[in-house]
Amino acid sequence: MVNFNRLFLPFIADKLELLHKLTSEKTQFVWSDKEKRLFDEVKSRFSRHVELTIP
Repeated sequence: MVNFNRLFLPFIADKLELLHKLTSEKTQFVWSDKEKRLFDEVKSRFSRHVELTIP
């Protein structure tokens, strides 16, 4: 869902980069305060700024 709507959220890829790294098989999954803050920021931006309607 966020991947499709990233087109409507400027610079969201910068925020998601660290979270995407967690999904790599080469990376140990560690959820710290930094990841939590990024996740919460993405959720907040998504809920505030994305308003798509059918024309």
